[in-house]
Amino acid sequence: IPVVNLIQGLRHADPGSELRGYLHRPAMRVCVSAAVADALEATGEVCGPVHVIPAALNLPADPGGAAQRKGVLIDGSKRPELAAMAAGHLAASGLEVRCLLEPLPRRDYLHALARAEVVVALPLEREGFYLPALEAMALGAAVVTLDAGGNRGYLQHMGNAWVAPADPASVAAAVLALHADTGLRMRMVDAGRHCACAHTLARERDMFVPLLMDMETSWNDIPVTSH
Repeated sequence: IPVVNLIQGLRHADPGSELRGYLHRPAMRVCVSAAVADALEATGEVCGPVHVIPAALNLPADPGGAAQRKGVLIDGSKRPELAAMAAGHLAASGLEVRCLLEPLPRRDYLHALARAEVVVALPLEREGFYLPALEAMALGAAVVTLDAGGNRGYLQHMGNAWVAPADPASVAAAVLALHADTGLRMRMVDAGRHCACAHTLARERDMFVPLLMDMETSWNDIPVTSH
C-alpha cells in the first residue's frame, strides 16, 4: 500500500528518536522545508523519495486591526523566559509592548499580529518551518525573529526580517532599531509581504497534486527489498 509521510519537524532525523526509527520503511516523504529534507537525507536511512513543499499560509481576507497598527507584539509562547526578559528591556525604553506567554485563540492571535507595528516571533531552537513569523509578514508587520533552522528557507536577514541572536538584549536592540528607522521598517514590511505571497494554499496544492498523480510510478521505483 503506498504511503505518503508528511514531515514537519527536524526531530525525525534525531539520533535515538522514535520517529527516526520509521525512516527505513518505504514511503514518499513530503517535507515542509529544505532543512527537514536535508536532515532526513543526511541520516542515510530514508527508504523512498523525499520531496519539499514549503508550508503555506491560511489567513482570513481581513483579520482586522491594521488601521490601528501600533506598538510591539512579542509572541513568546514557545520561549516565555526570553520573551519576558526582552519585553522588560523594551518597556524600560518606553515602547508599548504586549507579550504573549501563552497561545491565543487563532482569531485573536491573527488580530494581534495585524495590529502590531513590530512583531517579535520567538521560535524554538529547532523548527521544521515556523509559520508565525511568515504570518506576521503577510499581515504587514515588521518582523524580528531567531534562526531556527527550518525558517531559513524564507528568512532574509535585514531583507524581509531582522534575525537576532537569541538573547533579550539583542532582540530588544533589533526592535528599537526598527522603531527608530521608519524607512528600514517599511522596506522590511514590503519585502515580507512579497515573500509571504509565495506561500499560498494554491501553490501548495499545485505542488502536491502532481506527486499524488505520479504516486504509482514513484512507489514502484522503491527497491522491492525495502518492502
